[in-house]
Amino acid sequence: MPLTDFQGINPLGREVAATDRPGLALQNAFAGDLPGAWRSMFQPKELTKGERNVLLKKWGLDSGPYAQVFRTLTNPVLILALAVSHKFPVPAGNNIFKLSKTVQGLAAKFPILRKIASMQGLFQGMKRSGATADFVDEFGAIIRDVNDFRGKHGESFAGHLERFRRNTGHLPSLKEQRIVASWLDGLHMPLRGFQGKHGTIRIGSGETTAVVESIGTLMPNLEQKMGGALHQLGRGFRETLDAQWQEVFVSLGPKGRKRILSAIQKQKSVGITDDISESMAAFIRDPNKIPFFFPRRLLQSEEDFRRLISVLTESTSSKKFAGSAKRKISAWASPEVYKRKFQMLPSSQDLDAMGDLVDPVARSRLDTLMRSRLVDKARVAGVRGSTLATMKKLPLRELEKNYPTLFQPAEAQKIAGLLAEHSPREYSLKLMPVISQYNHTLAGTFAWTVKGGGEKAVQMLDDLKIRGKVDAVARYQASILEETYIPIAMGRGTLRNTMRSQLWSQATQQLAVKIETSPGMRKILGDKATDMLIGGMRSSKGAFSLLNLERKAAGYFYLSTLGLNPGSALKNTLQLVLTTGPMIGYKTAAAGLGEAMRKSHKYFALRLGPRRIGHEAALRKAYPEFAKTGLVASPITEEAIQNSLINAYEIAALPSAGVKVADKIQRGMMSMFTASETTVRLATFEAGMLHARRAKMPIEASIEFSRKLVEKTQFLTGPQNTPFFLLDRSPLTRQLAQFPLRMLEFVTTTAFSLGSGAINPKTGKEMNLLGFNPGTFARMVAGSVLAMELGEAMNLNMGDALLGGALPTFQPAGKVLAPIPIVPPFFQILGAGAIGLGSGDFTELMRSTPLVIPGGVSAFRIMGLVPPGVPGAKLGQAMAKTFERTYADYSQPAPDGRVAVFSGRGTLKGFYRPWELVRYGMGVKGGDLEKESRLLETLVKNRDTIREERRSYMDARFVNNAKGAAQIAEGFAKRFGFPLPVSEKDMKAMQLRRQMTRLEQVVRTMPPGPAREQIIELIGATLGTTGEQVLGIDPALLGETSKVRQAARTANVGRTNFNARTNLSPLDTVDPNTIGRQRGVNRQQPPF
Repeated sequence: MPLTDFQGINPLGREVAATDRPGLALQNAFAGDLPGAWRSMFQPKELTKGERNVLLKKWGLDSGPYAQVFRTLTNPVLILALAVSHKFPVPAGNNIFKLSKTVQGLAAKFPILRKIASMQGLFQGMKRSGATADFVDEFGAIIRDVNDFRGKHGESFAGHLERFRRNTGHLPSLKEQRIVASWLDGLHMPLRGFQGKHGTIRIGSGETTAVVESIGTLMPNLEQKMGGALHQLGRGFRETLDAQWQEVFVSLGPKGRKRILSAIQKQKSVGITDDISESMAAFIRDPNKIPFFFPRRLLQSEEDFRRLISVLTESTSSKKFAGSAKRKISAWASPEVYKRKFQMLPSSQDLDAMGDLVDPVARSRLDTLMRSRLVDKARVAGVRGSTLATMKKLPLRELEKNYPTLFQPAEAQKIAGLLAEHSPREYSLKLMPVISQYNHTLAGTFAWTVKGGGEKAVQMLDDLKIRGKVDAVARYQASILEETYIPIAMGRGTLRNTMRSQLWSQATQQLAVKIETSPGMRKILGDKATDMLIGGMRSSKGAFSLLNLERKAAGYFYLSTLGLNPGSALKNTLQLVLTTGPMIGYKTAAAGLGEAMRKSHKYFALRLGPRRIGHEAALRKAYPEFAKTGLVASPITEEAIQNSLINAYEIAALPSAGVKVADKIQRGMMSMFTASETTVRLATFEAGMLHARRAKMPIEASIEFSRKLVEKTQFLTGPQNTPFFLLDRSPLTRQLAQFPLRMLEFVTTTAFSLGSGAINPKTGKEMNLLGFNPGTFARMVAGSVLAMELGEAMNLNMGDALLGGALPTFQPAGKVLAPIPIVPPFFQILGAGAIGLGSGDFTELMRSTPLVIPGGVSAFRIMGLVPPGVPGAKLGQAMAKTFERTYADYSQPAPDGRVAVFSGRGTLKGFYRPWELVRYGMGVKGGDLEKESRLLETLVKNRDTIREERRSYMDARFVNNAKGAAQIAEGFAKRFGFPLPVSEKDMKAMQLRRQMTRLEQVVRTMPPGPAREQIIELIGATLGTTGEQVLGIDPALLGETSKVRQAARTANVGRTNFNARTNLSPLDTVDPNTIGRQRGVNRQQPPF
């Protein structure tokens, strides 16, 4: 075919998206090409130019300036989407969240959706009996109350620490933490609960009564030793602790107190009571504040309030839930409830570490008192007199350590029980871990008990259990609510998390023992660092906890994938097109974005002005309505990258300056993505406010409507928004998986449910008779199609951020862990390493290298494109070549200024403008660089297809299948537009190749001369006398010309004695009439 026949060919368009496939399939079907229709739907990358837009070509609409317009307007998916959008318009603000009964708990009705759906879909539109609000919103309120409490008071504690750091230049050391904690606990005053009467304490009764002196003050010189900065820190912490007291206990109100007292009374009525519960009841009736108190994080407190929590949830009548709720329970963090009464003391280890601040006389009196109490309890328990005498002589700590070897087994067992029951419970004086745990635990108690969220959750559980007797879906919902969601709302771990933590604790304990017994480790790290490491591993808490380490690792991977990545930040803004616009209309979404931008000047003035307040505080002032909803909390990546109190202040792994610099670097790297995510949230919220005002909703209802709109469309974090499959998984497993799974849930559940129960104001009846509203999904499709076409007109590729690209799709073969749709970075690295170890090819591991470097994905994309003169340009070039990344050669630019760009393997890609390289480096798809890649992919696929078609055609002809060969040739011509390029010469060459063994073919590829002769000799020596029988030709002739070899091979065909006299066993049989070297010999000859 002459080249002039191809002059009318159209340029290669954008990649076929999911929304293009039905249209292409329909065109091929109308054209009578059913295989092409199949490929259009399921193998769009296999389509040829002739199979794209078949009807448009037939009608002459596929070329010219309006070709893209015609292609867009004739897309049946767009036409159908626009028609459905018109039939089901955007519901009014007061109708959007009205759901029909058909969609209530929709995701729970389909087993395939149960794992990928979040609580939003599993309990969608469901209400507990007597409630007006959706249960998902009530559950979300519990989580918001917890987060608000933690965030508000945690920010206050952090502010006091920051002031201390500004004044002193460092964070509180461990000793300074203990000093402040001791001051908060009032240890500079007479020890509360250990003073007795008239300066003495009486122990026992009758003749055995022991009288010991009151303890006095443990740390009389504490205040003098503190200094101004520590005093200021202590007073600041006291203010925050008092604020927590006010919010939880004083503001509890009669209803809250009655709720707790009724639970305790219920516990007591069934004979389950203890001193703790009685103490708590007395405190609730009369919550008198103790002037000096320090939150108690007991060192042995697994059973504290175990029964109380059981009573609060016992209406669920589930042993499994009760077990999971009790697991890992710490003492309720109220020192006022749990009074000393000779039962609580600061940790001996902490008192030892305080050195000369502790009065040795008072400490000795305290030890004497506790030993006397233990002896008295032992006497009552019937311990022998000789044992009692020994106990009186020994210091208490020596007795606790050595009693198993000092006494007979029976006596030692009694003493063990006495020590467990009557020894004082020790609490830690480590300020930061205690305060952090206190804030965490008290927030859960506040939301679950004081605010009454627990009652609502348990009532919903009871309702589901009643319905579950006849309804399998309700039974499933009850089980996941009981075993997963309620424990999480209470701040407890699920069974899976508990088991993981337990295994981690065992592993760290074993590792701590190995480090302790390793002298080399102390030489490397030093005594102080080694002791700190051993202590952290033994505790498995704080910075050494499994969850904390996983979060920090996940944060590191967020930095590598999203850090310094403007492409990801820009794609993130398309969420307005993908979810916000379809729900409330694109015009409203655009207006919301404009309103958010209009208010932004105040935010920047607060951030960059003289006050320079923090991000969240500035948002609260610039967007007050937005702040009321609790959505100010930082976006998805913030939880993973922020430094917790424990990380920054307890372990102090970096110097204070290092911590601050590292935190600034992390936030700076994530700033673009965080800004885009916050912008989309603000725009959605403001758009919601506009939409609600149109419906004349009150201001409070408008704010709540906008909050729900953001929660539905922006896929927030939190238990109620996380896919159930990921809910109690490791942060490393959840990473980068939430968005695609929530997007899948939105498409399959949320989009068809919103407004499904809308009421027609004229008729008073439901507007959607089938109980579904397809309008939202239709607008998603239409918006995605139009956005992709607009992007193509602007030379941008936005497909992977819109409907088709945002959904999880199976990975092609050859990728790590294919075909799993979503592979988090951590498992990508592990999988790539495993592939390398198994195959010896570490190419995939090298390609995964960016995941272990902060900002690596963006850096590895741009490092080879940096022009000379920029710092690090040479290093970037070298790194790009080492890791086989695209790089540019600026040494010899083209006359028009274009730069040569090479692939990682050194192949020239083409010559491109510097601006295109900048855009490519930023991660913005489109332009000539992407066109070249797509052209290469298309050409390679077409080449492979043509080769396969040629091979199939020649195979058919070779076996005389004329009909099959004709069909292949006809189909090829129809698909590609030109005849199948096969000649008779190709057929003869194929026949010859079929007569040649693999060894002979390889020999012919060797260069003539010594190399080929050596190989021929090796073949002859190895095969020996069977060489001619195996190869069909004497090995000595392998070096001869094709004519000589063919003549020798033809002479062997049909010989009656061939293969009959050499190396035959009694089981071998030979039919001389069928001997040949190829198919068809002695039967049918090929048609040559």
